[in-house]
Amino acid sequence: MKTLATIKTTNKEDTLKYAFAFMQTESLKIKECTFMNPNPQEFDSKYILPRDSYSVTYNDGVPSWEIFKKNPVHLSSPGFMCVASLDPKDTQRVNLSALNGVILFNCYGNYENEAKKAFKNITSIYETLT
Repeated sequence: MKTLATIKTTNKEDTLKYAFAFMQTESLKIKECTFMNPNPQEFDSKYILPRDSYSVTYNDGVPSWEIFKKNPVHLSSPGFMCVASLDPKDTQRVNLSALNGVILFNCYGNYENEAKKAFKNITSIYETLT
């Protein structure tokens, strides 16, 4: 894994902008974004993580930015994990993860240039959000 970018955000809305922008980036394929549950309750010894570790997961049906940024589930979550592929065959994976205002953008192979282009697309969309 190679970390290509580390961002420290100053508020929740800025953090959410990156998740939303990731899901809007057309150069990414097979996108998924999952928000962590701040208060999981479903503990089971058969599983490493609580069964309700995540509050919500998006694949394609992401609401508008106006709705996304006000969603109580997003606002209460300590972070998210977004993952996608740079290619339709799903062999070049990237992820954008956030925890308590620190965002990391990672790639998992020898395709850093393509991943950096995707990150530029993400930041371009991020910059348009108000």
